[in-house]
Amino acid sequence: MRYLSVILGLLAALLLAACGNKHDKFVGYWQLEGDRDQVGIITKIDSNTYTLIGLYEIKKGMQGNVLTKMENGDFELPNNKARIVMSEDGKTFRVGSQIWRRITEQQAEEAWKRIEAALAQAKKDREACQSLLNEYKQQRQKLTTIIDTGNTLDYFKRKEEQDKKKDALYKQYRQKASKITDCADTFYFNHGFGILP
Repeated sequence: MRYLSVILGLLAALLLAACGNKHDKFVGYWQLEGDRDQVGIITKIDSNTYTLIGLYEIKKGMQGNVLTKMENGDFELPNNKARIVMSEDGKTFRVGSQIWRRITEQQAEEAWKRIEAALAQAKKDREACQSLLNEYKQQRQKLTTIIDTGNTLDYFKRKEEQDKKKDALYKQYRQKASKITDCADTFYFNHGFGILP
């Protein structure tokens, strides 16, 4: 009798496991192959609702995309109808040509720390670049006044000297800008349009 109750208990457990939702295998943290900081989270809201959201978006309090459940146990993205297909071992899933690997919550938190550090550095770099650009504009403004004295030869000679000084100033500040991430291009763009040497 005792063995019968054990066998019935095991059968009940197997039956419950078999009746589990086949979409639950997707729930967890996923990292895009080849990009350590691209992390997605699939969560189960209720028995019929699953969402996909990026780590950055969830940390900023945004809502995820509700996934469309497919009969075969896969999902479909609502915005572009791309299928999310799980591998046989459950360690990866594929969306088009992208492969996502299952990671732990700790690995996701480590990715978030890297993202936060990169965002903080980018903000610092933008502020430093803008400060440098403002400083350049002030220095350049000091070189823009040439008073026409009526002597054309004198005017063009002074204008040529001024243009050389402006060019040297631009090169000096462009060199400083090259030491700040993404600033040299911003500096060139801002210099080239409306801030000619």
